[in-house]
Amino acid sequence: MKQILSSNRGFTLIEVLLTVIIGTIVSSMIYLLFTTGLNLYQKIQIEGQLRDEADYIATMILNEMYSNSPESIETTVDGIKLNRAGTKKVDSYLIEDTDEDKAEIDIYFKNGQFTINTNKDSGSETTVLDIPSATLLEELDGKKTAISLAPSSACTNKGTQRECTHGTLNVTMVIENNPRIQGSLIKTEPLVLESSFGF
Repeated sequence: MKQILSSNRGFTLIEVLLTVIIGTIVSSMIYLLFTTGLNLYQKIQIEGQLRDEADYIATMILNEMYSNSPESIETTVDGIKLNRAGTKKVDSYLIEDTDEDKAEIDIYFKNGQFTINTNKDSGSETTVLDIPSATLLEELDGKKTAISLAPSSACTNKGTQRECTHGTLNVTMVIENNPRIQGSLIKTEPLVLESSFGF
């Protein structure tokens, strides 16, 4: 009493085509969601890294500024100049400024890099703030990479330059991902980052 159930009917052409079409739609949606998520993740990671690089530059400028405690800051053609006063000599009730440890520190943006040049009586020292994973651009949409002094009442004009004893320092950076180093095929828009701090 065994019955063998067999049928030669199979699938119709319409059933096969519907299965292929539905499978294609579902797999293409999964692929698009996966690639969009991966691209968004990489873009956020790159923008975070660019912000970190800009923070590094701003921190180096702040460290140079606060470690040298300038007497005044001047504007120059390319950036700013920190004028560090000499040490104070105390003799009883008399306090005198000496020329010991007097220095001029130039901080400027040129050729795609921020540079710190320290001029002392003992010699000169240049530090280039290099960021290998990013490129500093000269200008983007009217915003220029620069370091400058904000207008202040504590400034005196010296021709085209200004000298300030206290005020606000503005740092503007137009920073772009360097795709050769990153190994990423994603093109991100350059970021314009601005920072201000008082002295």
